Amino acid sequence: MLKYFAYFFVILTYNLYSQKPISQYELEKKPVFNSLEKAVANKNQVYKLNLSNQKLKEFPKEVLLFENLQELNLGKNQIKEIPVEINRLKNLQVLNLSKNKIKKLPETFGDLKELHTLYMSKNRLIYFPNEMRGLDNLKLIDISRNHLTHDELVFIKKIVPDNCEVLTK
Repeated sequence: MLKYFAYFFVILTYNLYSQKPISQYELEKKPVFNSLEKAVANKNQVYKLNLSNQKLKEFPKEVLLFENLQELNLGKNQIKEIPVEINRLKNLQVLNLSKNKIKKLPETFGDLKELHTLYMSKNRLIYFPNEMRGLDNLKLIDISRNHLTHDELVFIKKIVPDNCEVLTK
């Protein structure tokens, strides 16, 4: 009997700490947080965060606290680096990093298994990690207007899923 109780406890604990993304229908009902301060004050309710056009020079580390985050917009800033800890955002599905100053993505980016849409246009990208090969849910990636070589573009097209649309122009 104790064995079954222990098993049940492990399953319950796992389910409590490994939240899955909510459905698109439920996500549409969630508010978009436009302030980092408000988001931090309500961290368990943050599913959508828009910090675009706020002259951010660094990726806000506070974003890594939002375990339920599914949509993140950091476009039109001056961010140069994405932290390796980005892989904490296990539920992230849509990420907009367009119009920043990013040169490369960390290898841990490949851990974002729920990611289906990635906007990276108008950055300074020169490198894509091989670990992105594991992003099986990726449907759209916009890498237009970057500093990627022809060989790097060919490589990217090889590592993304076959049904992923790759925008390069």
